[in-house]
Amino acid sequence: MITLAVADHPNSPQTNRPSPQHYIKEDPVRSKQVVERLANKTEKRLSLSSLKRLAKRARLRWKRVRKSLKSLRDPDAFAKAKRELEALQKQEDQGQIALYYFDEAGFAL
Repeated sequence: MITLAVADHPNSPQTNRPSPQHYIKEDPVRSKQVVERLANKTEKRLSLSSLKRLAKRARLRWKRVRKSLKSLRDPDAFAKAKRELEALQKQEDQGQIALYYFDEAGFAL
């Protein structure tokens, strides 16, 4: 006699239902869209905190994606600033100047 688990039974509603981890792996960048897609496909709502808890249980993580501004910079101005910086670094290596880096807030390393 063969015994089947409920999820293994061909008529079980659980056999064709992908897990939330499946949707997370499809679109790992946008958690809100994963919740929406899961709601559309399964007709059940899942909160962001529940989704994150499930992801954590599956050892998946969301990390903030940094947006690059590289495409917005002016290539000529960037090249000019890079040359000026290299010249200043060369002067510092020769001992002619003391070069310090700081941001607009005045924080220096």
